[in-house]
Amino acid sequence: MSDYYYATKEETSPYKEIIMEIIERVYDDLTQKYTDFDFDYGFSGPSKENMVTYDNEGNQGFEFDVDIVLNKKYKADDTIEVFSEAFAKYKRTYQFSIYEDTDEMDLYFSNDRYRDTNDYTCSLHFIVDESTKENEKYKYILYDDDEYHCYIWVNSSNKYNHLSKEIKWLKSQKLWMELRNQFLYHSDNCEEPINSKDLFMETAHKLAVKNGIYKKPKATESKDDNKSKKEIHQFEYVTHKEAMNVRKKLDEIISELHKELKSTFTFQTRYVGSSSRNMITRDKKGNVGYDFDVDIIPNLNGKKLKPKQIRDAFRKALDNCSGKYGFSYACDSTSVITIKVVDRSNSKIKYSCDFAIVRMDDNNIKQFIRCNKEKTPHTYTWEYRGGGQDDISVKYEWIKKNNLTNDLKKLYLQRKNENYCEDKHSRSIFAESVNIICDRNGYKKRKR
Repeated sequence: MSDYYYATKEETSPYKEIIMEIIERVYDDLTQKYTDFDFDYGFSGPSKENMVTYDNEGNQGFEFDVDIVLNKKYKADDTIEVFSEAFAKYKRTYQFSIYEDTDEMDLYFSNDRYRDTNDYTCSLHFIVDESTKENEKYKYILYDDDEYHCYIWVNSSNKYNHLSKEIKWLKSQKLWMELRNQFLYHSDNCEEPINSKDLFMETAHKLAVKNGIYKKPKATESKDDNKSKKEIHQFEYVTHKEAMNVRKKLDEIISELHKELKSTFTFQTRYVGSSSRNMITRDKKGNVGYDFDVDIIPNLNGKKLKPKQIRDAFRKALDNCSGKYGFSYACDSTSVITIKVVDRSNSKIKYSCDFAIVRMDDNNIKQFIRCNKEKTPHTYTWEYRGGGQDDISVKYEWIKKNNLTNDLKKLYLQRKNENYCEDKHSRSIFAESVNIICDRNGYKKRKR
């Protein structure tokens, strides 16, 4: 008898970080090796909707699903072979094994290769998007064991094609909790082994059809359910002593980066954000630790390097330097390159550092190298950040001059603990706090 429960976001996020880190590296390897090869990727099914389940009576740990969406349809057998070799390169580093199933590739992660259990599993689904404006349509890779005895491309079911539409509709009809309850029930009582994504699609489809999605489409839009979900934070300031111990490691990494990159370009560094103000925070009830922000300002010495060349060179150099200090391989996100120290035994990130590659334009306005992941293939461009930060810097200097720093730190911590919007960044909360302190203490009046 199975005994499933829902894993919390705090329990699953460190594993999801590791999975994305591996796929980022595989992406870089394959797109550099094959010039016309590209793909997008992201969590799907229960993993995407924060509905990962765990069987107390089982031995397979958490189960995640990732869709690998190829830019075009390659030969199915070749696709599986190419990806299998690419992932195999990182088996030892990340302690996982590879198993090729009939319609997916599974990565089994275990910290102990001699025990018959897995800490977590990631199922990779290889897909080609053939959708039109009128219809969603996908093909996926399946092993045909009956006729061809090889991997082939097959049309996905309507359940998959309509999944995103049905999920949005269930949320709009306030049937989300019903879906969660039914998915957990079916996970407990499923008589035959089934992939969690397939079970999720089946459950969502049946619930949507039962409640009339295709009979009575409703025009009213729902309010975002996430606004009603209040997360409890317990932010605290990281002591100066603790932060400086980590900063020493980062300074040593930066020193090695100078040596690694001297033949490509030189650069200056600047700690920015909370790490420059002694206002680094961490959530005692979270599992993402605390972070540093560093601007890398390259001096190209007359070389005409493209943004992608600069960012690739920096990331590769960072990989060569950071490992000996306990940091992970670099993870390339939209605006920064991140390294982190992960406490795997407690499933949490201890601390991390975000490196942004920046420059000042002719008007002394900051630009950064942005990875445009929404485009295929990914492009790298110099972009401007949202405005308003220069004004905040001036106001922050005024706060320091008028001995209001402690008031700011108290308000900033309070507003971080009261923030229930996941998409709201710390820099936005800091800017709000600065404006409030200035307004309370006559900044506008004095400036006039």
